[in-house]
Amino acid sequence: MKKVSRVFTWKGKKIFYQQTGKGEPIIFLHCWLGSHSFYKHQVAMLEKDFTCISFDLPGHGLSDRTGEYGPVPFSEIVSAFMRQPSFKGHRFILVGHSLGGMTAMQTALDNAGRIRALILIDTSSNLRGHLGQDIATPLALLVSPLLTKRAKNTGIDLTAVHPFCGLRTRRFIKAEADKVSEDVFTEVLRGINSFNVQRRLREIQVPTLIIVGISDIYTDLRHALTMRLGIRHSRLAVIPRAGHMGILEQPRITNRKIRDFLVSNGLK
Repeated sequence: MKKVSRVFTWKGKKIFYQQTGKGEPIIFLHCWLGSHSFYKHQVAMLEKDFTCISFDLPGHGLSDRTGEYGPVPFSEIVSAFMRQPSFKGHRFILVGHSLGGMTAMQTALDNAGRIRALILIDTSSNLRGHLGQDIATPLALLVSPLLTKRAKNTGIDLTAVHPFCGLRTRRFIKAEADKVSEDVFTEVLRGINSFNVQRRLREIQVPTLIIVGISDIYTDLRHALTMRLGIRHSRLAVIPRAGHMGILEQPRITNRKIRDFLVSNGLK
């Protein structure tokens, strides 16, 4: 199907998104250092049944910098987007990966009546709630102003992808990450570091699919289990041979889990 590039204006800043398909709207929110194109495999599967809307979050991809970064300010943008007159009467499915998953949870909490379902991929309700991230994230904040392209790419190799991830996928992820400036890198990380909705998970009352790569060492299985226990109507899917980027590393398996979830809940 034809993909249309569009811009949503937020406080005078241009937020890029790509839209394709037809049907009820499904919004895709990407990870830290990612872009709308990270969801190319999922959009290709769903565009026949849904209006697929894939954002570039501020400071990423083709979107402007806004000066406000992290899951909470990003959720304000998504909320404003959903309130447009053209979407009156519609309810949304939110798909969020990592940073995008945090943004999706905050958006769902702020717009309970407008959300049909959540799909949370390799993400966390409280990154600082588990040993390891309590050390790694503050350390990354400390050294991030000094990060070079090589250091950023090394971080992707060590934490973001499975050891057997193909070279083409690695290059694609790195190319998108290189588009994000060091100051945005740091400010988004600061927002991620302070994000915490763990005690509010019970407020999420819509069907929720939680997906985690078996080898994800950034938002690992502990984070996924915390969300699974906190969100009443949720199910957990573990993706084999995947790290933090299952949507790109294992798209067929990830797509099958998403499709089964949508069908079983009468959403497709």
